[in-house]
Amino acid sequence: MDDLLRIVDESPQWEPPSSSADTSGQFGDVGTLLSDVVEESVEWLWEGRIPLGKLTVIDGDPGTGKSALTTDLAARVSTGREMPTPKEVNER
Repeated sequence: MDDLLRIVDESPQWEPPSSSADTSGQFGDVGTLLSDVVEESVEWLWEGRIPLGKLTVIDGDPGTGKSALTTDLAARVSTGREMPTPKEVNER
């Protein structure tokens, strides 16, 4: 426990930069300010659900159909079939 406390005490602490100081590169690239984000149009693989060229996370409890969904999506993409419409999704 003493070793852990010593390591914590000796570790540098991060402090937020002051608004007037130039801190570019001081902490590395840890994120992007929302004010620096440029709006862009999005192309969709599945309209309103899966954007092309963007990260998509499919999350859910075990047994809720994540593997079935991704298998269906892969089959549709590889065979050129259309994505299901909201009506088709709600009927299942």
